[in-house]
Amino acid sequence: MKWRSLPPTGNPVIRRSDSRDQAVSFPGYRTVYTDSGTTALAFALFCLARDSHFENPGEVIVPGYCCPDLVSAVVYAGLKPVIVDVSDNDPSYDLQKLRSSLNKSTVAIIAINFLGVRERITELQGIASSLNIAVIEDNAQWFPDNNSLPAPNVDFRIFSFGRGKAVSLLGGGMVCIADDMQPFSVSLADGKKDKLWALKTYAYQILSVPYVYRWVESIPFLKLGSTRYHPLHEIRSIDKTRQRKLTKNIDAYRKLPRVAEHFYLKHLSGVNLLDSVLRTDRAHRLLRFPMLFSSQQIRDRVFNELSKKGLGASKMYQKSLPEIEGLPDISIADGSVPNAQSFADRFLTLPTHSGVSERDCSTIVDIIKKEAGH
Repeated sequence: MKWRSLPPTGNPVIRRSDSRDQAVSFPGYRTVYTDSGTTALAFALFCLARDSHFENPGEVIVPGYCCPDLVSAVVYAGLKPVIVDVSDNDPSYDLQKLRSSLNKSTVAIIAINFLGVRERITELQGIASSLNIAVIEDNAQWFPDNNSLPAPNVDFRIFSFGRGKAVSLLGGGMVCIADDMQPFSVSLADGKKDKLWALKTYAYQILSVPYVYRWVESIPFLKLGSTRYHPLHEIRSIDKTRQRKLTKNIDAYRKLPRVAEHFYLKHLSGVNLLDSVLRTDRAHRLLRFPMLFSSQQIRDRVFNELSKKGLGASKMYQKSLPEIEGLPDISIADGSVPNAQSFADRFLTLPTHSGVSERDCSTIVDIIKKEAGH
């Protein structure tokens, strides 16, 4: 019987406020704060839907392996999600299929920064620019280590401060709008005051303790790790309580060491099919360490052994986007997403947060190598 379990994610939330200006400033962008990362994406899409000229219904390109909240944002904005398959052994778009899915109704391409691995932005911009299509970079799973953003710039950049994110306020988001984009006639309702925010952070901290989380994950009705579609009903600005804590939490995140991430990268290169991607300039600080195995059978063996020992492994979304429970009617380019489904079947994440020790990392690596036959 295991006595502890590492949560898959979970850096601490700092409760102290800061006397400094709480606005995050990135050169070349103006910033709007929202109550979630999904709201931030919906705001960007709503701006495009209101101020762009296209043939109805406007379409938005979404990758075949991603969080269903992207679809929630697209639908809220009154646009139509079009699902495009990802590459073979890579969470980025299959560029050939992407090109063939674009038309005069396409409003935007959503480019996912996958756990800290950036999309091929230069290629996407080359494809999108000739058709006057916006590129939105969704950074819900990443936050920069300094106040600069990697080139090239895109039209919108989205960030999330939700539970389990790189910088977590247990809620909140941010959309950065390129300075060369026209002003938009879209406003947000005021954020709802969260009087229980401090209490929520204490509860989150306690529940993230491995000896407590071990019992939390065993409660069936919580359905931890399940992925479902949730429609978006409103968009609001961030509440003042969270915004006052933002600078302190960004500072704390940027000071965190990357011990687990570097340990995995060093010792799992012969096992991980994403190793070549993780060694390019597309890869930055990772929210979780992404592992892709050669078969679903190996992935499942590894996951089962890591789970028995409470070592924080996760299958993440577990399915391709079209297979997610509760998803509304969507359009799928070419009618299927075989690479996305294969990716979902073979994918696993390893924990990199501040609660992971080097001893944990060593045990994780030993189990993976044993079950993968290395």
